[in-house]
Amino acid sequence: QKKGRKVEEIFKILYHYQQVIINDKSCETKIFTIV
Repeated sequence: QKKGRKVEEIFKILYHYQQVIINDKSCETKIFTIV
């Protein structure tokens, strides 16, 4: 169960970053640096 929950949280984070990229292209390089 913990593993499944962790995967779910990772997808939430990725989705959040995707929204940030869509909303603000200037943040794109910053996000890729974090990842």
